[in-house]
Amino acid sequence: MRRLISMLPLVVSVLLGAGCDEDPADLCAVDAGIAPGCGLTVAGEPVRLGDPRADVALLLGDPGMASTFPGVGSCDVYSAQGLSVLYPDSGADLADALIVLDGFTGTTAEGIGIGSAEANVTAAYGTGSRDAFLGSAWHLDRGLGFEFGDGVVTRVHVIPADGDE
Repeated sequence: MRRLISMLPLVVSVLLGAGCDEDPADLCAVDAGIAPGCGLTVAGEPVRLGDPRADVALLLGDPGMASTFPGVGSCDVYSAQGLSVLYPDSGADLADALIVLDGFTGTTAEGIGIGSAEANVTAAYGTGSRDAFLGSAWHLDRGLGFEFGDGVVTRVHVIPADGDE
């Protein structure tokens, strides 16, 4: 009987759907800079993977450039903030990837951002999956990708971490 009583709160919470209405933003802490697999901070406000396009536009204004790639998705570029936001071609209009560009000053918790040395990325995150042709390193388990030019980071990709897709 004690076992049944001790399990009662668990059963009640499952039946009532506790946590089902939890805001996904609460699950993704974007305190400052670049949060791998999650989002980033722009003008002191979080932009997260999964944010609706309308919310991103409300925060950042109209994109300076928007492109559509049939069968792939679309991309809104906010040059003043140093950010591109990618949306899938599924019609969901939810941010699928965030690409940090020149002009973005935030960094990861390890201090990696635009202009960081490639060697520092390797020291902080390991080798990752390298693409020598594109000059990039992907750390899919962490939700990060880096593009390099002349030995420094030129772009940072914030993507869903493996297992989050």
